[in-house]
Amino acid sequence: MVKNIDTINSVFQRDNTRVNIQKPISIFTPAPAYTYGSQAIIKQGKLIDKEAERKTKERNKILSNAVLETVPVFGKTPEITERVKSKDYPGATIVASQLALDFPNLIDDAVDAVDQLDKTIKTKICGDGYKYMYKKAYDFKKAQHPFSYFRGTLLQDYVNPFSSKCPSPKLGEWLLDKDITVWDTKLGKQFGKVFKIKESKIRTSIKDTRSTDYNKVNVRARVFDSPSKLGKFTARAMTRTPVIGLAVSAAIETCQVVNAIKNGEKPDKAIVKGALRFTSGTAITAICGTVGSFFGPVGSLIGLGIGAGLSYLVSKAIK
Repeated sequence: MVKNIDTINSVFQRDNTRVNIQKPISIFTPAPAYTYGSQAIIKQGKLIDKEAERKTKERNKILSNAVLETVPVFGKTPEITERVKSKDYPGATIVASQLALDFPNLIDDAVDAVDQLDKTIKTKICGDGYKYMYKKAYDFKKAQHPFSYFRGTLLQDYVNPFSSKCPSPKLGEWLLDKDITVWDTKLGKQFGKVFKIKESKIRTSIKDTRSTDYNKVNVRARVFDSPSKLGKFTARAMTRTPVIGLAVSAAIETCQVVNAIKNGEKPDKAIVKGALRFTSGTAITAICGTVGSFFGPVGSLIGLGIGAGLSYLVSKAIK
């Protein structure tokens, strides 16, 4: 009988060990060791949540700035603000100066786009009876007028050698001679030979930089003919890209590279990133603007805006 009781007790003890029954824990009993680990996990989780929230805010800010970049008049505001925050004062100054100089041109482009859209819509609604038909400066689908760094800006009268406001006609003439597009360079001519591009010119109603009230001179648009559609498209894109504008963009990017190196970034990495931003931004803007140019002022304005927004996103993606 005793033997059986011992056996039962033995089984009970083994079961008790397996179940690991513990006494009730008082509120005054020190917390178990795993509580510290739980607090550490909770703390780490909060840090992860804060980091995720920060990244979300940063992403939303980048997207909102990219949308703002598509607005020609106010588009450079985020870039100027970011350069000031990063202490890239030379770059911020150049960008702000560019915006100020080109402000009249941007306004004119916007007015032309609104005029085209307004008259086109009213013509569609009212038919041929609408009094004011939209008058094209030239056939946008057929030709492309060369862009200029000075035309339409605050500097136009001061570099025009035939203007009374020009302080030095010789200097003005020299600057206008340098105000050419990429298509007019040796690179453009070599590109034209490779793709067998033939060029002709047509008249436009766009006033040339040398034009005055007494001596009106209009810009002549280029018509490109080539067996290659890519060649024709690229020639149009080159015609929309002023060489001086490229030089200014390169100067702006150089300021950012120098500032990054001052802040501790490796020179080779900073230079490669700057080169990627410059080339990608130039290509995207030229391509989007050229696609839009086939549809006149409205399409050109939209294309340039989309190009600016995409360029901003790409620049932020290059890290």
